[in-house]
Amino acid sequence: VCVNNNKCPGKQTFNSNICQCMCPNHPSSYNNCPAPQSFDYYKCKCKCPHRPSCISPLVLNKDKCLCECPETKTCASNQYFNTSTCKCQCKKSTCKENEAFDGKSCKCICLDTDGCPPGKMWNNDTCECVSEQQCEPPLYENKDGVCVCQNVCNPPFKLNSTTCECDCT
Repeated sequence: VCVNNNKCPGKQTFNSNICQCMCPNHPSSYNNCPAPQSFDYYKCKCKCPHRPSCISPLVLNKDKCLCECPETKTCASNQYFNTSTCKCQCKKSTCKENEAFDGKSCKCICLDTDGCPPGKMWNNDTCECVSEQQCEPPLYENKDGVCVCQNVCNPPFKLNSTTCECDCT
């Protein structure tokens, strides 16, 4: 029988079977720390060997021993999750000559949105003036802003400008 005259350091306890101080955890736990952790014999638990100093909003992941975002968010299709700021950010986009990039919507927006001639209105999708009239299929708008049929009929058939179908004459 051995006697423990010395107090054991940290969280260690005296094991009278082997007459020495040891961690109360099972001895095999010393080598079972997940990488890159190592066993701290004073605190009797696994710990990061070199604890990084995390800058907000990053927090220490004690299992991986590295700084990371407290949660990962799903971002919109035109955004990505920035692992340094822990926020969704716009993907880089190249805009047309008459457009500018808007950092709030992460989209290209028109620079000039007015100044259309009479009978025309501004289209924010194409950044150009378009006809105020809307052509209903099967009609389409030609370059002069007139609704016309796309079909062409060969004689003896004649184009019906209402239905855009070829009728017998």
